Amino acid sequence: MGVMRGDSGRDGNRQGSGSFPVNPAALYDALNCASLAVLLAEGGRSTEAETAFLGASVATAEAFPLDSEESRALGVILAAIGRFTETAVAS
Repeated sequence: MGVMRGDSGRDGNRQGSGSFPVNPAALYDALNCASLAVLLAEGGRSTEAETAFLGASVATAEAFPLDSEESRALGVILAAIGRFTETAVAS
């Protein structure tokens, strides 16, 4: 798709500064793809919006440790975006 940093050869397994476990490339991908999904859905480009949303979903699973508060929060945001994109595309 060309918007995911993980595709650019950057090491996606690095952690952020300090001891908090975060995959910065995956977090970037999750947020970037989620925002792209919204923009595409608003423009009526449903297939591309679904692809961007799928990219966001995959990246979300890798951004934070599973069952962490941060992972759950990102999941809530992604779920809301998913509902929005479905509604926008159906309109």
